[in-house]
Amino acid sequence: MACQNRQAEKNELRGEKLVLKAEKAKMEPQAEGTKIPVFPGYGYIRMWQYLPQTTCDTSHDHELWPPAD
Repeated sequence: MACQNRQAEKNELRGEKLVLKAEKAKMEPQAEGTKIPVFPGYGYIRMWQYLPQTTCDTSHDHELWPPAD
């Protein structure tokens, strides 16, 4: 009985892992445009992850920058 429970848990984790891999593969092309070279020898790194959350927050943009007339 314990073996069956472990096998069921293992299969469930495999399924979750496949779902996460599929989501990651789907998100990779979207993140490709956000890379910039920082140091020539180190290649490209994503800079959006180093920005503070308040910089990335667009929920108050309509208050800060009203539409142009």
